[in-house]
Amino acid sequence: MLNIRDTFLIQYPTKRWGFVGAIPTSLCTVVPATTADVLGCRAWTDDTGSVVTWKAPIFDTADEARAFAADRGVSVKA
Repeated sequence: MLNIRDTFLIQYPTKRWGFVGAIPTSLCTVVPATTADVLGCRAWTDDTGSVVTWKAPIFDTADEARAFAADRGVSVKA
């Protein structure tokens, strides 16, 4: 049974790899929010007054993604 608290590694149609599910913020970076982020309630105003959101990275290989997560103490499921 899948746990909604798990982080999963998937291959996108573009053949690149990324995380889905419950993605910890330790795997993300803060970036400026788009209109879609704001309308989708994924954005907030940071301490400087900028509207930002979390962005998870994309990788060329599954091994790169797994190593990135492992370096940050996160286990991912395939």
